[in-house]
Amino acid sequence: MSDRDEVSRALFRAKVDRIVRDVLKKIDAEILYIVTRDLLEYLFPEHLALYGVEVTASGAVIYVTPLDFERASSTYGSVAEVRPVYSGRVGLWMDEELVTAEDSLKLFETKARGARVATDSRDLATRLVDRARSVSLVRDELVRLRRSKMPEELLLIQEAVKRSSRALEMLLQYIRSGITEAELAARLEHLMRIEGCEDHAFNTIVAFPPNSSFPHHTATSKRYDGRSPILVDFGCRYHGYVSDITRMLVPSIDTLPQDIERAIEAVSRAIDASIEVLAPGAKASEVDGRARSVLREAGLAKYFVHSLGHGIGVAVHEQPRLSPFSSVTLIDSDVVTIEPGVYVPRTYGVRIEEDVAVRRGGADVLTRGIERVIEFKR
Repeated sequence: MSDRDEVSRALFRAKVDRIVRDVLKKIDAEILYIVTRDLLEYLFPEHLALYGVEVTASGAVIYVTPLDFERASSTYGSVAEVRPVYSGRVGLWMDEELVTAEDSLKLFETKARGARVATDSRDLATRLVDRARSVSLVRDELVRLRRSKMPEELLLIQEAVKRSSRALEMLLQYIRSGITEAELAARLEHLMRIEGCEDHAFNTIVAFPPNSSFPHHTATSKRYDGRSPILVDFGCRYHGYVSDITRMLVPSIDTLPQDIERAIEAVSRAIDASIEVLAPGAKASEVDGRARSVLREAGLAKYFVHSLGHGIGVAVHEQPRLSPFSSVTLIDSDVVTIEPGVYVPRTYGVRIEEDVAVRRGGADVLTRGIERVIEFKR
């Protein structure tokens, strides 16, 4: 049994206990059915092929496809019942009676009869309403739990940050004139694997000017000129949890073009200004506004073309979103990115991205140990 299995099992138990305590008991429900993809992803970051999870005060039942039945049983069988669910009447060569997807829904209906039921799915709630004693839709409550990271989750995100950081440090030795964006991106992803990450969290961005003026650039065969700033946006997945970091790599801070140096300084000030107001109860739109006002004062706001940041956890983009249009209020233990940028069309781009935990005692910058502008003098 692997360390990964032990971590996954412990996290699943902690999440189920939390759901029972903070959702089931608070609304006095007996059974909770979780069937929507994003919340199943929260419970199972390894992306099992699932039909749903049943949670009660006495435990959990995991309904999984045959494709992942053995994997789910190996990891979670000691802390939950794991039941295979088939997509149709297949497997006639087996002796056991098969449960199909439709059967599982009928099973939900049977168990719900006369019970107080909760679910994250409006469609399932509609299906159960005539059978259950009561049906509560609790999607918002579960999303809020997902947003507020437990200490165990914060540690995994911090570990993903550390391993990504070590990979970036090793990458510096490979930067040379003539190397391509794609080669550097592939090398960084390889180094994150060597550092014990399960995978890169998303397709790594390595951008040389003018490609750095594209916020979502795809690394190309463009060759490095040996003197320009390099924008690197990267992250890894560790035990299901991700980091998401952007840094500017430069041959020498002393030789930066004046306009790029000015943009880097403004972006850094914008990060600091937004982190100052990052706290439980703060409005996401106002946090975004703080960064935007700094860039406006520097005459660069028109080049900041995206929202300030987003939540991270088992996915690279989670709630909350920090944007001028967000109606969200931040809560304790949200983990968000703060990533203002300046993108001058066909010229250059500057972005720096920090991963930050929202805490009552002040924001905790998880990426604090990584210099925002990193020299690789040759």
